[in-house]
Amino acid sequence: SGTGHGEEKEFSSDQMIMHHISDAHEWHFVSFGHTHIVLPLPVILIGDNGLEIFSSSKFHNDEHKYNNYILFHEKIYKANAAGGLDLDEHGHPTNAKPLDISITKNVASMLVAVTIMCLIFISVAKAYRKREGQAPSGLQNAMEPLIMFVRDEIARPNIGEKAYKYTPYLLTIFFFIWINNLLGLLPGAANVTGNIAVTALLSVLTLLITNFSGNK
Repeated sequence: SGTGHGEEKEFSSDQMIMHHISDAHEWHFVSFGHTHIVLPLPVILIGDNGLEIFSSSKFHNDEHKYNNYILFHEKIYKANAAGGLDLDEHGHPTNAKPLDISITKNVASMLVAVTIMCLIFISVAKAYRKREGQAPSGLQNAMEPLIMFVRDEIARPNIGEKAYKYTPYLLTIFFFIWINNLLGLLPGAANVTGNIAVTALLSVLTLLITNFSGNK
């Protein structure tokens, strides 16, 4: 460009969107010009040296490298003998990877959703015990229509007389998906239910419950 700063890359809306909705080892909330609000998350690896735990901020350097590990497109690889990455003809690393059980953005978002669920259900359960036989009020009054909807419009028509047995599971799944989708509407939020690993696990759990209950 003749400015000494090199050519500017052409803006790609696809890359920008995917960067913000894909899973990551840090939680990028928002950017204001050159200022970024980022929450580093714990990196938990099981490699040659056993269990290793450190902050993802350790990768905040030009090489995205820390302690013989390299972060490349949000995947962590072991560095080669020269301390770098071996790439194939398509530009994909061929280095070995440690077992990565880190708390990523999606995991952190799910923990937030589960915490919200616990606070809501514990509060509503206490209200039902304290106000037994009385009209609901406050949070209890706000949540009761949703709870009744899951029981009367989902569980009973599809399961029948044993609906009460499976209502707690259906309520858990319903509110887990609903709260995560609401959180996903916030700026900088995680795309939890857009991750196939999450939806696949929910499907497998339902499949197991359905088949084991059917056989029984």
